[in-house]
Amino acid sequence: MNDEPQPILLLLADDPGDPWLKALERLSERFWRLVDVRGPDECWEWLGGMSNGYGKFSLYPSGVIQATHVALAFAGRPILEGQWALHTCPGGDNSRCCNPAHLRPGTPRDNSRDMVERGRHGSVRVRKLNRRVRPSEASDQTNE
Repeated sequence: MNDEPQPILLLLADDPGDPWLKALERLSERFWRLVDVRGPDECWEWLGGMSNGYGKFSLYPSGVIQATHVALAFAGRPILEGQWALHTCPGGDNSRCCNPAHLRPGTPRDNSRDMVERGRHGSVRVRKLNRRVRPSEASDQTNE
């Protein structure tokens, strides 16, 4: 069985000879060559360029886009304006993962909620508050 994802836009094509579909097919092939596609439940690591911890894919001459956004678009779940690609990787968030099964569109607020729920918010304010409570005070509070 071929685990490589099939772009939904190509599957819905009426005319396989359409030049736009040919260009989309080439784009898809170029994109997936930069992804280490593994089993359906595993993370598919981005092998291309990175910026700020996230994969970047060139859509020359249009510019550069996050690899996770391209993966979702090819899976038929495009990112809308104001949305981000949020990770739901089983082993914890993996910013290199491009497996569409581990990604979902969401808002920055959804991302913040996920960060807090998963204990990875690490905000400076929270760290400062935690440092202000001395160990003896923390044990007094838990014993009450």
